[in-house]
Parts: sequence; C-alpha cells; structure tokens
Amino acid sequence: MFDYQYGKSTAKYKEKLKDMLPRLEILMNHQSKGLSLAFEFLHGLEIFSLASVSKKFYSATWNTSLWRELSKQLSNEKLDFLYTLANRRFDDFVEKFKNQPIIAQCSGTIKWRIVYITLLYKFCMKCETSENRLRFLPILQRTLCFKCARNPEFSMISLENAQSEFGVKKDDIELYQLDGLRVPHTHESGKHMFVYYTKDILSLVRMDPEKKKNIKLRTNIEEKRRTEIVYYMQKEGIDHDFINKYLNIEGTLPHNYMLGRSRQSAHKIAQSMFKIYKNEKEKPLKTLENPDENLDEPKKKVKLSEDEKLQRKLELIERLTLMGINTDDINFEEKKGLIYMYITGRLSRDLGYVAGAIWKQYKPVFTGVSGKTTQRIKDL
Repeated sequence: MFDYQYGKSTAKYKEKLKDMLPRLEILMNHQSKGLSLAFEFLHGLEIFSLASVSKKFYSATWNTSLWRELSKQLSNEKLDFLYTLANRRFDDFVEKFKNQPIIAQCSGTIKWRIVYITLLYKFCMKCETSENRLRFLPILQRTLCFKCARNPEFSMISLENAQSEFGVKKDDIELYQLDGLRVPHTHESGKHMFVYYTKDILSLVRMDPEKKKNIKLRTNIEEKRRTEIVYYMQKEGIDHDFINKYLNIEGTLPHNYMLGRSRQSAHKIAQSMFKIYKNEKEKPLKTLENPDENLDEPKKKVKLSEDEKLQRKLELIERLTLMGINTDDINFEEKKGLIYMYITGRLSRDLGYVAGAIWKQYKPVFTGVSGKTTQRIKDL
C-alpha cells in the first residue's frame, strides 16, 4: 500500500468547466486527426501536457473520438450514465456562452473530457466503486480504493528484497525504467528506500513461466515485516541463502514473523536464528576434521552419558521453541517415541530431522478468535 499511502485523496477534487474551454483556435485537418489516433495509446494526463507543445498537438487533443476511446479504456459500463450527466452539466453551463461558436464546435470533446476525468478520479480502477477513501496513485496514475489497495495484486517490494530474493539488479531496473517510490525506511530512522510493484520486478526475472505463476505475492504489511526481519538477520552476519531458505519454510520463526504469527521482536528472532546459522556452519568444519571417514556409511548407534543425553534434550527443546512449538505439550520421557530414541542415541537421524518430524505433529493451527472471546470483547 505504499503507492496508496503516498497518493492524493480525490474526495475534494472537482473539475472546473471554465478551465476546460479552448483558449486557441482549433484547426482540424488530416495531420491533427492522425496525431489524435496516436494519442489513443497514451494516458489522458500525458495528452493534456502534449497540448502545450505546438498548435498541431493542441488541435489534435480536441478530437472528440480521442476522448471517447480513452473513456472506453477506463470503463464501458458507466459511459452512458456519465455522458448523460456530463451533457446536462454542460448544457447548464453553456447558457452563458451562447454567442461563442467555438464552444459549440468543441461541445462533444468537453463532454467526453468530463466523462474521462470523472472515471479517472471518482471511481476505483479495480472494483469501479465510488467512495470517500479513494486515492490517486502516483505510479499507476489511476484511482484506487482502500479495500483494493490491500490486494496482493498491488503489492510492492523494496529494492533490497528484490535483489536478495529474485536477484534483480539496480542496473536492470534503470535499464527498463521501472517506476518506483522513494519512501522512509521501515526500520531505519532518517533513511529512505525504493519500492517497486512486485509484478514489475517479476517481469525482469528470468524464470520458468509456470514457476513464476506459482509465486505468491505478499501484501504490503508482509513486505514491511519481511524487510525488517531481513535487516536484523543481515545485521547478525547471516548470509542471503540462509535467510531466504528459512523465510520460505513454513513454520519457521522468520516465516511466522513475516505473516504476523509471532509475538517475538524481529531483533530477538534474528539472534535466535544466528545460533542455528552458526551451528549449521560448524557442521561442514567437523566433517573436514575427519576426511578419512566414509560418508556413505550409516551412523552407528552410540552410548551416551547422562550429561550428553541432557544436552541433546536441551538442544531439542531450544530448536522446537524456535520453531514455535509449545514444548509443555510434548512427552520427552516416552520410551517408544522418536524423541526418546534421539535423546538416548538410538537414532541415526540428526537434530534437524527429528525437530521437523515433531513440528509436523505439533505445529500450531491458527483458527482465529473464538466466539466466546468475541462475546467477551463485546461485553467489555
């Protein structure tokens, strides 16, 4: 919703018919008609700017069919109704200028300009409703309501996330001249960041079309939270591959924080993830210490001391807590279970496999607020 947030409210906007009247002599010829056909591929606001280039351009912008076609591009359903209203409004206004023949010559163009401006500023481009919370978006150059602005279709992504997640470079964005917004940074006061529409960024990504279709677009709130957790994890010294891996795994702390399912702060989660990152980095080093060891040979069951068993249990509890599991509901002493076999060294699987299997069994299910809780809130 960055584009919506920094857009301008259209509630008080009202076009003035007096400003729409022609100020120069209009000469319609084959050249101006040809220019008006080319103008049909432009935005209406761009056409208003082109009118000041030359007299030929000015005359071309007063072609009636031009504004009728531009209005059809915005909406087909409301054209007849809006044209009727514009006709009545213009007839009431033109009574003051009966003796000016140029007004009668441009009457059709002025009416269709009124229709176009009404569709542009007074109706949502997505649901085509008219309400008080409409905003004109600076990038799309269209009007959007508050409800539609929350649609993932209009989600935006920061330049940092586009680089780390999709490998898009700043040079590519400048080459294809993608429109973006310079907004205050989500978590660094005094600094700014650039945000772009996610669909525009995906158009630069070289990826299989089927995989690109399956990419789930995030809402702007999720994008803000993702930017925040990525910042703190990078601050801890965690690399991009590790960050993207855990952000895309359902049930992990970074993923839950991005979706708003975690009560922990981003800074605290980053510190916890650094411990996991450090442990995973140490595993290859331990392997290199024993190069003669046959990696294809399955791990043998080992006898562990009581201190080693306790250490394994604490590590498992810590990992499950990081994954959002309530360990109070788990029986660690059940002798026939997977947990007991891992703690006592009777299982060849590592900590990550065991924690993942437990998470699948005990993963939290978010069902929303219960009816009783809602009733208590109403009673308060």
